[in-house]
Amino acid sequence: MPGSTTAVRVNVTARLTADMDLRAQFERDGKTPRTVIVIRVAEVYSQCARALQRSALWTAGDMLDDATRGEINGQAYDAERATRAHLGWL
Repeated sequence: MPGSTTAVRVNVTARLTADMDLRAQFERDGKTPRTVIVIRVAEVYSQCARALQRSALWTAGDMLDDATRGEINGQAYDAERATRAHLGWL
């Protein structure tokens, strides 16, 4: 939520379905989707954003470094984050 310092973690399961009755509920302008995603929420946790930052479990740079196999320098990304965050970028 804009301006909030609370993080929300949601654990869900999801599945695709082509069930006609369910798809019909999402008809718009005479068009029915071919499939819909059914999401079941199992757990919702709220947590102070600072607790997540202090935990040092990961950073955005760590995740990008790992996901790109080092093509994005995670440490540099994190070091520049304050500038991007000020501009509204991730």
